[in-house]
Amino acid sequence: MVMMSFGNYEFGVAEVAKEAANTKKINEGRIKCCEIMNAMLANIVETYPSLQQQIKASKEYLKHYTQNGTMLEVPTTAMEAHLDLYS
Repeated sequence: MVMMSFGNYEFGVAEVAKEAANTKKINEGRIKCCEIMNAMLANIVETYPSLQQQIKASKEYLKHYTQNGTMLEVPTTAMEAHLDLYS
């Protein structure tokens, strides 16, 4: 599960399978989830630019930058770099 929040809102994506005994791996989701989250983040920043500094992202989403499991406060620079990776 990848989750972000801003203001009183949270949004996220998760990889799910149709069956309990499915062999689908999260490796596939790491690509798709990032693309979906990037699109949602870009839409939020474009629609609500004044809330950009309030966005929080889990370190799972930004794992390219660190292995620490804490929350980021005002991760604007890292997110912009992450968006550039997938645009």
